[in-house]
Amino acid sequence: MKNFSNFNFEVSYSLNGYNVKPTSEEIRHMHFTLCKTNVNEFVDKISKGYAYCAVYNNVNEFGISLKKDSNFAYTQIISVDVDKSTISLNEALKSLHTTPTIAYNTFSNGMNDLYCYRLVYVFEKPIETVKNAKLYTLALNEVVGEELNIKTDSNAAKISQYFNGTNDSNVFVSDCVYELDDFNLDDIIKNNSKSIIQKQEEEHNIIALSDTFEKNTTFEKDYWSNEMSFSKLCYKYDSIMPNIQNSKIDIPSDDEPFIDIPSDYREIKRYWYLLVDEKDRKTACIKKIGDGMGRRHKLFINGVIRRLINPHITFDNLLHNLVWEFITYMYNNGNHITKLDIWNIAKNVMNTDLTRYSTLGTTSRKWMVNPYFSTKYGMSKREVINKFKHNKKQYIGEFYDCSLSDKENIEMMKGYGLEISLITLKRWRKENNITKYNK
Repeated sequence: MKNFSNFNFEVSYSLNGYNVKPTSEEIRHMHFTLCKTNVNEFVDKISKGYAYCAVYNNVNEFGISLKKDSNFAYTQIISVDVDKSTISLNEALKSLHTTPTIAYNTFSNGMNDLYCYRLVYVFEKPIETVKNAKLYTLALNEVVGEELNIKTDSNAAKISQYFNGTNDSNVFVSDCVYELDDFNLDDIIKNNSKSIIQKQEEEHNIIALSDTFEKNTTFEKDYWSNEMSFSKLCYKYDSIMPNIQNSKIDIPSDDEPFIDIPSDYREIKRYWYLLVDEKDRKTACIKKIGDGMGRRHKLFINGVIRRLINPHITFDNLLHNLVWEFITYMYNNGNHITKLDIWNIAKNVMNTDLTRYSTLGTTSRKWMVNPYFSTKYGMSKREVINKFKHNKKQYIGEFYDCSLSDKENIEMMKGYGLEISLITLKRWRKENNITKYNK
């Protein structure tokens, strides 16, 4: 650590200041510009509600969409967030041995009588690469957590995160500027490389995308657009991207009540429940899954099934299908699933060895109700099954061979997909006055 009275460093400031925490709409339109600044100017900016973030490659002015790990250049600032603490900023500063360069209360301070503040550490030299920036962030979060005996906000480990300023003019300033060697990263790497660093790189470092996938397609640009929600994305591309949920199957005439299912058929299983209202009316509803019910694993498995159904599916088509799957069959509650999460799940699906999942999506069913028959005759699936499938005797006449024994007839009919018992065949013969075949 060195002491500087007026140290110059680089940071990206937002173009506008905010009196209160920016809304989601304001964040979407937030732009940043690269500046060479000093501690006094930094304090003046954040006191007027300006936001700040790291420096990004080849851009002097940029919007939220370019503020991502794949564009990260370097940072000279590491920020540690303390949220919902019972310890005030003034008390924390008395206990901290690792003195921040700047510290201030955030917009959320005082909510529910709890303290929220940010500790800003300025470094003499730039911290380059996403991995190193995360290591220094983790190091400072650990140090602050230990010195204050509190838990810091782990979201600060997301390097592409921006930080809001404040509406509180009471900002703490010191002349402490840190050197890269002030923190021992060996212990951080040893303790966190497998459980945290690698996981975060997998989740946030989009530049690692395999070269086998198309980059910068129109769909992908729309996908990452801040203006494009999951619902808007699906609405725009539903008519273009095939929604793969089951293998193609030959549909017979709409006068045939059932469809034979081929042996190589695969499908994604869905779950429904019956909702009964006060008038005892029943409605079939989709059973959605939420946080803690394996949503990410479910997305991965159903993505693999789609690849098994169509091994030539494109990355964009798969990504679209997973987004549709997510908004249709899942709640985004608790531990939120982001665009980046679904993007990385799609990457993993495209890279996985399908031979490991060869039985996924298979079914033991041999038939299904023909939906065109149901529509034509105004019958539900259950009504079709009750009227036709259970009355197997009506099909026996189409196959019965008087030259065969009962057991031979049963075996022959089974080959055509009609499975009946010996008792059923005997009853049919009796009803039709057909005597048993005698060799």
